[in-house]
Amino acid sequence: MDKKKKAGLMDWMDEKNQAALIEACKKAACVATNAAMWFYFPDWVFGDTSWFPADPVWVHITIVMLCELDTMDRLNEKILLRTAGTTFGALAGIIMTFTGLTDPVRLAIVVLVAFTFGFIEKKDPNRSYTWTIATVTFGICTYLGRMGKPWTPWKRWWSIILGTIVTCIWQLLLPQLGVFPRRIVRDELGETAKAAWSSCLTMLEDALENSGDSVAAKRLSEQQASTHSLLGKWTAGWKQYSFARNWLNLQPKKVLPMDGLRGLLKGPLLDLFLSSSSAARMLHHTKCADKDKDAYAAFRGDMHKMSLIVTAAIPVIATKEPLEQTSASCKKELDSAVSSTAEAAKAKLQAFPPVHQAVLEMVLQDLVKVIVHLQGILQDASKKTA
Repeated sequence: MDKKKKAGLMDWMDEKNQAALIEACKKAACVATNAAMWFYFPDWVFGDTSWFPADPVWVHITIVMLCELDTMDRLNEKILLRTAGTTFGALAGIIMTFTGLTDPVRLAIVVLVAFTFGFIEKKDPNRSYTWTIATVTFGICTYLGRMGKPWTPWKRWWSIILGTIVTCIWQLLLPQLGVFPRRIVRDELGETAKAAWSSCLTMLEDALENSGDSVAAKRLSEQQASTHSLLGKWTAGWKQYSFARNWLNLQPKKVLPMDGLRGLLKGPLLDLFLSSSSAARMLHHTKCADKDKDAYAAFRGDMHKMSLIVTAAIPVIATKEPLEQTSASCKKELDSAVSSTAEAAKAKLQAFPPVHQAVLEMVLQDLVKVIVHLQGILQDASKKTA
């Protein structure tokens, strides 16, 4: 393979394509498992005459619907919603399998059940998918029950459970065991916070080092747009996390493990983005004097040191149960960042022009707020484990 083809292959196998390839493999494996069971298992296993009759079409539909979810948290949520809906619909559908029912009675039951499910769906939008699936399942039981298939509620319910089991093995169990990479919202929230923090500091360092440069101005605009996007999209991820942790968004009885990180994203990190983006613009448009270059370089060094400390601390905050030694080390580094590094950076501001002093002092205050917030999260975590 020549160098050009090899470089093209490496470019194609970027992070997004690798993730897509892994998800495609898992989906194909789930669908193929259902097909293999249907092709090779004897009729007495899942046939209509067995105790556990299953319809491969319903199993297939369940697998496909569950496989389209991109994180383990969303999969947990959808499994609960779908299973609950199928159960309610099947229980209601048992009535429609009675052979003595006349069509006018069936119509009355259809109106009553559809009205009830529709009313609950509108009153409970967070779990509306459950009642949609319940209505669908009830309809299947209604028509197949009238066609003389009394096993339909049980067959429909078991088919959904079987599809869910197959999906859980490939999409939940094997990733949990390390066979496939796993995606969970908790990790993504931590990555979002880390990326937003790093982006804010990168903007400042770039503006200080390359003030007046047109290419740097373009980079600054791109950095601001990407950071704004990061701080705007995390709320959807938090909703998925909350659903998975709180049994479908019920009111939590205790603080969620990621509440501290949520507070960081919607509070101190957002404030830091606003101050750092405006400061970066100001610094870029007002070029520093040549005689002050060393002072600005020293200030950038302090900010870079603080950036590294917080970048290392955020993954610890986002870990479900970090090691006690790791947390202690992280807390020590954060204490050092506030007591020495931030103070040293503040002292260097005295050599800067008044305009630069004002905007950078505001940024430093927001930097310290982020660090203090992280210290509080670690403090709360140590109290819970004590």
